[in-house]
Amino acid sequence: MITCTIYVQSLPAIVIFYTGASHSSINHEFVKKHTFSVHNMPITLSVMLLDRSSVISTSMCSTLLSICEREFDADLIILSLSKFDVVLGMD
Repeated sequence: MITCTIYVQSLPAIVIFYTGASHSSINHEFVKKHTFSVHNMPITLSVMLLDRSSVISTSMCSTLLSICEREFDADLIILSLSKFDVVLGMD
């Protein structure tokens, strides 16, 4: 696992690159604070967190990530994350 700061919609965010994550996600507090656009997913997704607890998500955020001056479009699942603003997984 690697942690660093990247930019989400030109805003600094604490991120963890986690190869054990099948999906990438964004902290719901970060989304709320910066008033990002939220979309409903066509399915309900059950996600297992690092502490082995499960949470349900029905929403996502389509956003632009900037990493080392390169930009990437990303669809991030909105979750309650305790330590990070963004988790970048294998998707």
